[in-house]
Amino acid sequence: MKNIDWEVGITEGFPGCVKFGDGSIEYSRFGIHAEPLVFVRDYVGFRDSHTEISEEFRFFHNLYYERARNEYLKFDVSGEEETIIKFQDEAVFIRLKEIRQFLALKEAHLALFFEHVRYSDANLSTIPEEEQRESYSSETTVYQCSLSRALHHSEYDTVAYLRGKKMISPYPKSKSGVWPYSESIKEVYEKFQIGETPDGEPITFSCDPSKLANSFGANPNAPDYLTPVCFKRDVLQKYYGDSERFSVEDSYLRCGVSWGLRIDNHHEKTVIVFLGDLGRDLPGQERKYWKVFNIAPRGSLSTTKYMRDLLGLPFEPQGLDLKFKQKYQQLNKNWQDKHGWPLFRDLAFQDSHFFQNLRVPINNSQSEFDFQILTVAKVLIDALNEKQIGKNISSTPEKPGGINKFEILLKEKGYDYEEGIILLRNIQELRSSGVAHLKGSKYSKLARRLDLYNQELQRFFCDLLNQIILFLNNLITLIE
Repeated sequence: MKNIDWEVGITEGFPGCVKFGDGSIEYSRFGIHAEPLVFVRDYVGFRDSHTEISEEFRFFHNLYYERARNEYLKFDVSGEEETIIKFQDEAVFIRLKEIRQFLALKEAHLALFFEHVRYSDANLSTIPEEEQRESYSSETTVYQCSLSRALHHSEYDTVAYLRGKKMISPYPKSKSGVWPYSESIKEVYEKFQIGETPDGEPITFSCDPSKLANSFGANPNAPDYLTPVCFKRDVLQKYYGDSERFSVEDSYLRCGVSWGLRIDNHHEKTVIVFLGDLGRDLPGQERKYWKVFNIAPRGSLSTTKYMRDLLGLPFEPQGLDLKFKQKYQQLNKNWQDKHGWPLFRDLAFQDSHFFQNLRVPINNSQSEFDFQILTVAKVLIDALNEKQIGKNISSTPEKPGGINKFEILLKEKGYDYEEGIILLRNIQELRSSGVAHLKGSKYSKLARRLDLYNQELQRFFCDLLNQIILFLNNLITLIE
């Protein structure tokens, strides 16, 4: 910092040799006595030059290059992405937080070199001589500004040069937030409602596992680790809506390979989680999210949760959406084993989220109901293996369509089919008249016939799922 000279040129910093004043030569990883953060790759005009970021920096933060946006991304434990580096034209933007974290562990500073040139119509003779040159120096910044005549630009009289460098300091290691120094950052455990007083006041307690009672005698006066905590079913909306990151499964919520949470999702209106699991298995940000949906205890653990988690016994799912998925997959496997081809085709990757997101509606909104009708139709009707069904029937249906072919197939194989086919046609009508197109008189007529207007949409869909499960189970039994 004793001068304004740059130790690294814009196109320097690549592996090569360094020659010292005494004539000795050494190989250097960067060819200079400094390490660049930004590299400018130049191919002497035979290819376009471009900018790259230090590999060590990218690996340090485990950054992912998003080619479509020309950005480097960082993911947290829940898969939330943050842009750390972005390229715009000839500029590079790197978030300062990640730079200072990197510097902290390297025990280094970042030198930011700058040079600015400005031209002016002002006559140099009108500017006092003491204002024509200015220097500044501190521990972290040094620069020099000078004015002179613009000899190479006849349209201007004066040119100003500002040149120097600034040091960016690291975080203290203890505050860098990078392991192992991140361990010094205190984990925040939310308090969740686990009951009510006789006066209706909420009873809350921390989900910190170290403060809870357990079977080994810890914290005998505290609530037990396995205390049920109740949530609105809406808490799952976030996870259903992002199937690329999350998977809502039978009794389990999964975020890639980052984390997973045991849940009791076998109820129509609530989700139940053990208090200790909330603290042990959820990241801090997720606990804050779940707290918003926390409600007073409502009902008890499902039989499935009780049998599996507390008695250690296998038990079928109780949730209608989970039952549907189980029976759907079981029927497809049994059909494949008996007939040599699957009854339902595998969904394309772009449609796979429909099967995963099929669920008991989270609320009674029309949009939630419509989406689930569309989902059931995709999975149950559009996925029918129409090509194979057509090859395995001896007659042609009067009207085209997978349902009509499926009806003939079931009839020719002697399977009980009438109620199931009526069910599929009702679903198809609900989709075509109320989801695929604007709702009109056709939808109103169908809704009255199905008694849709006299019950909650959520309840209607649950009854529909129940009928589908009975139909699938009936086919499974007939095949066996």
